[in-house]
Amino acid sequence: MKLTTKQIDVLYRLNDDKTWLVPTSNAHGNTLNSLFNKGLIDARRYANGTFCEMTDKGINELKLNYRY
Repeated sequence: MKLTTKQIDVLYRLNDDKTWLVPTSNAHGNTLNSLFNKGLIDARRYANGTFCEMTDKGINELKLNYRY
């Protein structure tokens, strides 16, 4: 899958942090939307807010195609 450098950077930072509260100042909303549409991240709703998390597909994309 072809990803931009900003998308790869966001995946690395999200992988390090594990979850982000949405809306976040860690990444631009358009970048998060594109990663969500590709199935690399997921937005989960909990009682205390919506959180952005990596999916298995996102973790595998980092491990297989990029320096991890």
